[in-house]
Amino acid sequence: TQSNQSQSSASKETVVSSGWTTAKQTELSTFMAQWQSKMGQQYDGTYDAKTVDHLGFKLAEQIQNGDMDGKIELNGVRANVVWDADGNTPGDYQAVAAASGTIPGQMYPTTYLFMLDHGQPIVYMTQTSNGDVLSFNPTANTDLQAGFEKIVNE
Repeated sequence: TQSNQSQSSASKETVVSSGWTTAKQTELSTFMAQWQSKMGQQYDGTYDAKTVDHLGFKLAEQIQNGDMDGKIELNGVRANVVWDADGNTPGDYQAVAAASGTIPGQMYPTTYLFMLDHGQPIVYMTQTSNGDVLSFNPTANTDLQAGFEKIVNE
């Protein structure tokens, strides 16, 4: 019994330390459905088990298999991003979900990367690429950022 309690505590600590769970993935799916409807936009997201394709970059697949190592910039700085959809992958930059869609009137798709940046929930976005590098900056959409923060911090 004691070893079972230790294992249970250890797994709970892992989930708490990353701040992400499969239940939160479901909450993000529900939130995004409401948010995109309000915005009059349509996004495909990894939270709905869809592959996100941004100008040929396939997320989460290419982060998971290492193809994106050294090819993601956050705030103009190359970052080592790991895919952490289940809350069990340690790293300073943990991507927990991604979504992509086209905003009416925009030439390029808008792609969001839902991140735990050193444990802080930040929604990064990009609309273009710089060759083989995806450059993300924090979203200016305060509703999207606040919704993600609320889910992470619950």
